[in-house]
Amino acid sequence: MYMTSRYWFKYGNEDDELECTTLFHETLDKAINYAHRYAKGVRFASVTVEDEEGNILYEICDCGAEVFDYREEVEEVKGKKERIINFDVPLNKRNINANIKVNILEENKMRELGFTDYSKNNWYYCKAILDKKNFRLTFNLSINKQNSKNFEIDVLDEAWLQPYDYQAGLKHSPDFKLYLKVHERVQKIMKHLMDVGIIEGYNLGDYI
Repeated sequence: MYMTSRYWFKYGNEDDELECTTLFHETLDKAINYAHRYAKGVRFASVTVEDEEGNILYEICDCGAEVFDYREEVEEVKGKKERIINFDVPLNKRNINANIKVNILEENKMRELGFTDYSKNNWYYCKAILDKKNFRLTFNLSINKQNSKNFEIDVLDEAWLQPYDYQAGLKHSPDFKLYLKVHERVQKIMKHLMDVGIIEGYNLGDYI
């Protein structure tokens, strides 16, 4: 949906207080056509077209004499925000980035790197991301000892023992500081695991 906001002077005098009429339109074309159709009259001041996120995409002022098209600019800004994480990657059946490959090293090396095998069939790696009094997030990597293709990567909210989906959060709220902090920390952990040979095939910044 797109919203047009038409501003006009109640009595046709520029000293008057502005009045505003808003309407919703199913498509951007309909909203822009409406804006042009009603961008006239002695009482007209301006009309704007906004998307659902509140971005002004189009504006007409001075009885149609001035037209400002912000669509490309808004898309460029959106693109930059979305590129915090590259979501354009293949996914496996577990919705993990299919480019990621996991290697199992010699047992003493795995233990040296901080892996444990409290469950005898799996290697398990856990790192704190955020550790506050009532809010603890951890990075978790679990690898099946018999089949390294069977692995899980999770960021968990330890208070509820459930996934903390900061990646989906960043897609919708790319400026949210906590999501950004978690993303930065996870990327450092991923880089470390790549440097020591546990993880390969992953590009920093990609969806995990």
